[in-house]
Formats: sequence, structure tokens, C-alpha cells
Amino acid sequence: MNMCSLSKSDRTRVRLLDAVEALSAQGPMSEITMRSIAEQAGCSLGLAYRYFDTKEELLGAVLDRAAAHITDGLDQTHAPEEVVAHAWPRMAERPVFARLFAWLILEQQDVSAVMSRHPLLE
Repeated sequence: MNMCSLSKSDRTRVRLLDAVEALSAQGPMSEITMRSIAEQAGCSLGLAYRYFDTKEELLGAVLDRAAAHITDGLDQTHAPEEVVAHAWPRMAERPVFARLFAWLILEQQDVSAVMSRHPLLE
């Protein structure tokens, strides 16, 4: 994605999503705070909250983005075996998806509610 072609607002949003991915590679998800995400993204805590009301909403957006990358080109017409064959290698490119997904399950969160926008969950 070419960041220069995005609006300032979209660039900030992308930086926040990128920050979650970077922080998830450095330590446990439970230790990631909105403050640490804002610092990693190079913006104020207030600005981070302007884009995402809660940490869970931000994590859901990261999951949506990772899931979109992993399932790009797939839809409900593909057999489960095709989905797995396509998605598994792409998941290795975006390990944040597996980390966040596992964390949400361990926290007993409703994953489908967090990932409300992903078409394969409909």
C-alpha cells in the first residue's frame, strides 16, 4: 500500500494498525495498551481514541485487515480445502492474525463480534 496516496486520516489509521502488529510481535497481547499503541504509531493517546473507541475495536480492525489479506481472492463458493490451502501460507505472512485470534479465544471474547466486517464470517 502506498501511504502517500492515502489521506492523512487513513495514514494515521494505518499507523495505528501497524503499531498493533509490531507490538504483538514483541510481547503478550495482554500487555499492549492504547498508550503503547499510540506511542508506537507516533500519535497522541487522544488521537488513537479518536479513531478507535476501545482497544478491542482496534484489535478487531487489525484482525479484519489480517483476515482480508489472508483470504484475498476467496469467498463462500470455495471449498474448505481450497480455503485452507490458500490461507495457510498467507497466514504465515501475517502472524498477528493467529496471535490475536488465539488471544481473543483465551480471553473468552466473541471473535465474530470483534471481526464484524469480514465476509467469510457472515
